[in-house]
Amino acid sequence: MPMMKSALIVIALVAVGLSGISPAFAQALISPQKYNAIPSPILPVVPREVLGSSPAGPVTNDMANALYDHCMSKIPSRFTAESQKYYCGCASAATQGNFTAGELAEMQDPKKRIIGNKIFERYIREVIYTCLDEPVTEVEYTTCTQNRNTDWRIRYPVPYCKCVSSEVSDHFKKLGETELVIAWGTYAKRKADPVDALWESTDFQNARSEARESCVGSYIDKEVNKVVK
Repeated sequence: MPMMKSALIVIALVAVGLSGISPAFAQALISPQKYNAIPSPILPVVPREVLGSSPAGPVTNDMANALYDHCMSKIPSRFTAESQKYYCGCASAATQGNFTAGELAEMQDPKKRIIGNKIFERYIREVIYTCLDEPVTEVEYTTCTQNRNTDWRIRYPVPYCKCVSSEVSDHFKKLGETELVIAWGTYAKRKADPVDALWESTDFQNARSEARESCVGSYIDKEVNKVVK
C-alpha cells in the first residue's frame, strides 16, 4: 500500500510538471534515497562546476543562486516553509557579500567545516547566526503551539507561545553566536549541521526551558489554578 501511494505521488508530479521546483528536490521526490543523501541545506554546498577556478574573485550571482537552490532542496530540521525561504535568501546574500569564491570552494570539503578553520567559523557567525534570527523565533513559536505537554491550565496559549518565542529569540541574539560555535564542537561530536547541534545542546535547551518557566505564570488561568489547589 505505501508503495502504491508513492507511485501515485510520482505520477501526479509528472502530470502537473516540475517547473518551479529545484532540480535536486525534484529528483529527490522520485528517489527517497537521493533525498536523504542531500547534504544539510544549512551547509554552504555548491556544485563544483558552478564554482569555477577564480579563488580570489567574488561569489558570483550563479554561485549565490546555486547556494540558494541547495538550501531550498531540503527542509532543515524544525523549520517551517516560510522560515526556510527567509533563511535561504538571507544565507545566499550574506555569503555573496562576505566571502570569496575561493573561501566558498574550501568549504565544499566536509573536513574543512570544523572549529579551527577560521573560514567556516566566520561562516557560522556571519551567515548561519545572522540568518537564524527569524527562523529561531518562528520555530520556537510553532513548536510551542504544537506541544501537547504544555501546561493545560494556560488559558491563552497563543500569547503564551509568543512570550516563549520572544524570550528564546532574545537569548539567541545575546548568546547564539557563541553557542553555535561551541555546539558544533569537534568533528566527532557534530550533528547534521550547526543548527541541529545548537538545538540539541544543553545550553540552548536550558534557555528554552527557562523561557517557558518565565512565561507560564503570566498565562495560567487563575480561576482554574485555585480549583486545582
